[in-house]
Amino acid sequence: MRLKMTMLGGALVLAFAAACGGGPPPPPPGPDPDSLAEAQRVRDSIANAQRVADSLARAQRMEEERIASEREEASRRASAVTERVRNMMATRINFDFDKSAVRDGADT
Repeated sequence: MRLKMTMLGGALVLAFAAACGGGPPPPPPGPDPDSLAEAQRVRDSIANAQRVADSLARAQRMEEERIASEREEASRRASAVTERVRNMMATRINFDFDKSAVRDGADT
């Protein structure tokens, strides 16, 4: 009788072990199509935002270059005007240095 009980107990243990997980676990479910579509929309949105940022950066660089060019042109013109004024003043000053008397030959 003891032998039968031992055999029956062993069979029950084997049956329980087989029922509890005998075999590999099932594979995880695949990604949800809605989740994949949402992930793609997020990637597209990020790419679009990067294109906009690149475009704005390019426009800003172009504007900075335009402003620098205009400043350079304005500086060149100011230098030319300054030089013309110096030349004009040099030809019209009819006083000796540190004197108040008009030099001879001055147009009055």
